[in-house]
Amino acid sequence: LSQARYGYPAGISDCAVYGYALGGYTDNVVTTGDRTTFSTSVTAASTVSNLSQARYGAAGISDGAVYGYAAGGDSSNATTLVTTADRLTFSTSATTASTASNLSLARYAPAGVSDGAIYGYVMGGSLSTGVTDTSERLVYSTGIMSASTTVGLSLARQGLAGFSDGAV
Repeated sequence: LSQARYGYPAGISDCAVYGYALGGYTDNVVTTGDRTTFSTSVTAASTVSNLSQARYGAAGISDGAVYGYAAGGDSSNATTLVTTADRLTFSTSATTASTASNLSLARYAPAGVSDGAIYGYVMGGSLSTGVTDTSERLVYSTGIMSASTTVGLSLARQGLAGFSDGAV
């Protein structure tokens, strides 16, 4: 990475050329975007990929071709959870705020899960009231995030790993 950081940077990939680590925590919360080129294994700062709001503990999800998203997180030192979502356009590596993709609940350290084509899910995490088992679903074709009534965790959890089979 271009700077040492911790605090769950959001991980996003186009599944072919680039992977991104967005945000995190150093001595302060940061917006920093780093891009790894898979063919060379080189990672470098990508200022066009910086988040619109400094935060750590955001979930990363991706459609694997056009867009990736960093959703939620904490914008201060464990005191200000956010609903903010940023959308990264893979063709330009540029990240911008996407209000249609904002979470309905402010969450820290949720899991990002994706089918890689139609839906991405933000699952669990910490809310201001405690850990949750609820989930939200992003429809990739519209970029709209909403609470999911069909997908939830069996137990309230935070700091989960995300996964995908890369196909529907």
